[in-house]
Amino acid sequence: MASEVLELRTHQILVVFFWRISIKVKNADINRLRPTGIEDALALRFRVKIQREITLVDHMSTIGKLFGRSPFSQIQLHMEQVNKCIAKMSEALEAAKAGNIERVDQLSNEVSELEHQADQIKSDIRERLLKRFFMPIDRSEVLEILSLQDGLADTAEDVCKVLTLRPLPFPADLVEDFDEFVSLNIKACEICASIINQMDELIESGFGGIEAERIRGLAREAALAEHEADVVQLKLLKKIYAHDVDFSIGEFHLWMRVTRVLSRLSNDSENLANRILKTLSLK
Repeated sequence: MASEVLELRTHQILVVFFWRISIKVKNADINRLRPTGIEDALALRFRVKIQREITLVDHMSTIGKLFGRSPFSQIQLHMEQVNKCIAKMSEALEAAKAGNIERVDQLSNEVSELEHQADQIKSDIRERLLKRFFMPIDRSEVLEILSLQDGLADTAEDVCKVLTLRPLPFPADLVEDFDEFVSLNIKACEICASIINQMDELIESGFGGIEAERIRGLAREAALAEHEADVVQLKLLKKIYAHDVDFSIGEFHLWMRVTRVLSRLSNDSENLANRILKTLSLK
């Protein structure tokens, strides 16, 4: 019993002791405080340590403003918005195949809104880049990558706008090639999204090692998807020309326009992948 009372009393004394020290730490003037006892000595020591840590945090904040974090976290956010545009575009193409022009109009408006949001993210990224003095990648390179990436959202919006001009006839023999053509263009975009999502790891690895090889492999896949899209596009165009007597002049030109605008997705995706490879080669 006596030992328990002693332990409780010791605990109370220690609580009061450190509470008094905390008050001294809070109120002490570090330039005037002179230790006159153990409490003052501990208070001064804690006060100096705290002030040094605050100074270090201030210095690190200043350094952070100079060097900044990798800009690719924001670019990845922009790519997410681009992917939403492409997903809605894919829905619009399915609605066009079904002859649902009202649904095409609705989806076209949704894509335009998503593309506008992507533009806002792009503007925010550009503004942030102006406030950074040093980055792991040159500012001009980041802006070029961002511009190519934003072009994918623009293309998705353009495809939807073209689809709203008039109903697009879909003869049965065009459907399979058209679906494959769309799929390959979207595949190229998805590969680029994978590249962008791995850029942080690439920067952390110093633009070398396994991460760099993985990026190079994805770039080759994007180039292959673009090539395959070109091959399928040629097959599709031959079949479209075979239907020239079946289509009106307006329908024929609309088919030409749709295939031409759609092909920009795989072309721009390959250009984006190559631009990132160029960045790798400069490091």
